Amino acid sequence: MFIDTHTHLSNQDYDDVDLIVKNAVDNNVKYLIISCCSMDTIDEGIALADKYPNIFLSIGLHPSEIFKYDSNDLEYIENIVKNNLTVRDVERLAKTSEKTSPSAKRKSKRRDSFYDEVELTLTEVLGRKVKVYNGRGKGTLEIEFYSADDLKEIANKLGE
Repeated sequence: MFIDTHTHLSNQDYDDVDLIVKNAVDNNVKYLIISCCSMDTIDEGIALADKYPNIFLSIGLHPSEIFKYDSNDLEYIENIVKNNLTVRDVERLAKTSEKTSPSAKRKSKRRDSFYDEVELTLTEVLGRKVKVYNGRGKGTLEIEFYSADDLKEIANKLGE
């Protein structure tokens, strides 16, 4: 018997999640633990855990995501975990509350796809992980590097 302790299983990433879960079980993977590390993955993770008795969740925020959220988002996560809420519970909570879940608010405030395209292009060109954070009238460009020589190589590419 195996337990997959760090699964990223999303309907937006895979065409047939049912088949993936079936293949896991057929190959002696008894349990799958989905890593929900951003607000966008929590609701979908809960829905999958409700649907499949062999799926469990690890819920939290990835360190690279933490500054995108506020205390309301953390309270939202704490409420789900403390009260062992199912997706039905969360839906009911959203209907009875004047507020929607933080992830629902965030979905309506999606950033311009231009920034996603810039991230992808720079990641490809530089061969490094690149993040673009945009705010009101200004933003931040974050480029990973692994050594002084690596940074010099990136600077040369940017100077071309």
